Amino acid sequence: MLEGEIRNETKHLHHHLDICIQKVSLTKGRGRQTTFFFYSKIISGKKMLACGAYKEENAKSELAIMIILHEYSLAIVDHISFIIFVTTIQLLFQLPSQNTIKKEIIGIYEHEK
Repeated sequence: MLEGEIRNETKHLHHHLDICIQKVSLTKGRGRQTTFFFYSKIISGKKMLACGAYKEENAKSELAIMIILHEYSLAIVDHISFIIFVTTIQLLFQLPSQNTIKKEIIGIYEHEK
């Protein structure tokens, strides 16, 4: 190959995208791009960097479960310090209104029946 000639320089990257297990498992069947984020994870006493995918529905559901388990007031979603805390952790998460989180909690109770 001559110096400066561009040929197959990114082919391996395209191939990796096609076979990447994590990408395929996270985006399978949704037809949309997944937002990846990095977080710290403690494994065997060592802090490691890990990769995950942000799923707003899971976050909303976990918030509802937290409110149920700890008997928090629905008003927690309007507390300025809680809003700042959540925004610090995940900028993409839109805190639901009290009515929305109440519907989520009712849905959890109905699902358990």
